[in-house]
Amino acid sequence: MAVVAANMLRGYYTLMRVVTQMKVKHVLLASYSEYLAPLWAWMMRRLVSKGVEFGAVVHDPVRNFVLGPLWWHRWSVSQGYSFLKHAFLHEPIDLDTGSRIMPVTCHVIPHAPYPFPSSVHSKEQVRSKLGIPPQAKVFISFGHLRDGKNINLVLQAMADVPEAWLLVVGTEADYGHLKSTTYGQMAEDLGIADRCRWQIGFATPQEVADFFAAADFAMLTYDARFRSASGVLNVAVTYRKPALVSCGDSNLASAVTGYDLGLRVKPDSASEIARGMRQLLQDAPTPNWKSYEQAENWTANALLVIKAFQEGE
Repeated sequence: MAVVAANMLRGYYTLMRVVTQMKVKHVLLASYSEYLAPLWAWMMRRLVSKGVEFGAVVHDPVRNFVLGPLWWHRWSVSQGYSFLKHAFLHEPIDLDTGSRIMPVTCHVIPHAPYPFPSSVHSKEQVRSKLGIPPQAKVFISFGHLRDGKNINLVLQAMADVPEAWLLVVGTEADYGHLKSTTYGQMAEDLGIADRCRWQIGFATPQEVADFFAAADFAMLTYDARFRSASGVLNVAVTYRKPALVSCGDSNLASAVTGYDLGLRVKPDSASEIARGMRQLLQDAPTPNWKSYEQAENWTANALLVIKAFQEGE
């Protein structure tokens, strides 16, 4: 942890130095962060005092992951917002700025699909390589193996949906989260290991294309605390894979229900996941892919960010 903290502080110091040397007047942070903010936010405030304007994309506006005492967490959240003029959100929300109300201007911007490549292999070719039958119905879970994705509940649900297969693609999460070996043992204990495939580690864009080509549906069964946009959904949209989704009220929820991108079920329930699986297998929706892509695009994202900075001058 000490090494992580040192690297984090070094990164913010480097940012301050580069902004000063290059005389930058507008800085957009790719994501908001409050971690250790009381130790580094003062550097950003010093830049603000010299005329620098900051904005950050707040992918996760509900900061409910608490490190350390609650008072430290709440203070850190406030410090993380203390130098920001703009918060770019993917869904309207009453932004919680921690222990103090911070005068941050909120802007809603799109979260568009990601431009991943097309697969150079057929579904049958990829499935053959993975040992998945051509007729199988495959759900793909993609990204870090965080506990909040409820993979354990997905495995329990699969015991009640014998036609469903699961392809897990991603990296192990940080310390404190269940590992792929534990999930694999769960699958063994439930008698479904033969319907699970584990591709653990970093996947290149071309490998991602192949794995999604092998799938029929995306599995995004987050817990109720998830209140964010989902990058995984925007990969699934690229590959035209309807999603089985659970989450709290969020951009993910409104995107899926508003454009029929899949099916939303109640979070944190194996029986709900099983019900959603069966419903998708029996009567999959007809997603409004084009409408979603027209409304949620990177050009609109960039223009709104530029406008916010221009109006802030």
